Amino acid sequence: MGIREVLSQKIQAEGGSLSFAEFVDIALYHPEFGYYSKGPHIGREGDFYTSPTLHPIFGWTLARWIHQVWNQLGWPLPLRILELGPGEGYLALDILTWFQQKEIPITYALVERSPTLKQRQREVLQGKPVTWFTTFSDLPSPVFVVSNELFDAFPFFRVQWTSSGWQELRVVEKGGAFSFQAFPLQDPELQEFLKRYRPWVHEGQILDVAPQAYQFALDLFTHLKQAVILTIDYGDRRPSLLRRFPQGSLMVYHQHRVLDHPFGNPGNVDITYHIDFDLLIEAGETQGVEPVYFKDQGIFLMDIGILEVLKELERSVPTQEEEIKARLAVKTLVYRFGRSHQVLVQAKGIHAPLLQELIKQKKRRT
Repeated sequence: MGIREVLSQKIQAEGGSLSFAEFVDIALYHPEFGYYSKGPHIGREGDFYTSPTLHPIFGWTLARWIHQVWNQLGWPLPLRILELGPGEGYLALDILTWFQQKEIPITYALVERSPTLKQRQREVLQGKPVTWFTTFSDLPSPVFVVSNELFDAFPFFRVQWTSSGWQELRVVEKGGAFSFQAFPLQDPELQEFLKRYRPWVHEGQILDVAPQAYQFALDLFTHLKQAVILTIDYGDRRPSLLRRFPQGSLMVYHQHRVLDHPFGNPGNVDITYHIDFDLLIEAGETQGVEPVYFKDQGIFLMDIGILEVLKELERSVPTQEEEIKARLAVKTLVYRFGRSHQVLVQAKGIHAPLLQELIKQKKRRT
């Protein structure tokens, strides 16, 4: 049996159609056949790049800024970081390396769903001071929470607004091939969830929405006491997101190519979407988490001093080749990834204007 058989049986068991969220969950996370159960997919030989895989300067810049904010807030050492969805562990490795080189005491915790990725993280971070959390019930405080391309990996529904109301685009199988078919939306919880989108949708608008991501954020925010939360991901604020993607933001990647649909090779392609950052803001506001900063990644990295980190690096690299690699990485991080990724900073148990002012002060210094 392979993943197509698993999906086919699930569709039959569900009465002939399957929510796209369930399809994505199986295609990405099935313990044997799922995309994230098959080992590394990042980098030149994989399906996509992430900022940490380009060059360590991304993680070093974040580490330097985290340390500055921690000190400016007057929080005690050891510094505590919680990373959500750490992929193969390279961002954690780079952040930890920077702190260890500066001899700054730090504890680092990871939250990871995939057993395959967790094993890969253990290999990459061997000998580093890391632990893994399975629940949010015993989070440390204060803590700096970091996620990079986490929320776009949650399973998501596809829905469409029509003259007769919401339709759900579910997955059906005909002649051995999977495809979308529209059904009247029956799920009352999803109906309630979608009310927040009505002011911005027009007839024919397709949405990709992940209530599970909202619930994950809500659970996290509920258990935080004093924290700064840094989220980096594809996406936008709600009005802009719906305007940019009238037919939905579903993306399918294979070997650095964008595919037309997610059905040709499930289990072997990355299925993702652009996140609605307003969901994170709304989840936070119910738990006393305030939004502090929202900009694209390029502006954020410039604000927090990536050029200063580059200058410091250039004084220490042994060869001109390494210097060129670092400069090219900064260009990609600021301009290419910088325009496609957004950064949201939130705060709980901190006077948000104070944290906002700290970021502004850092911008003035650079």
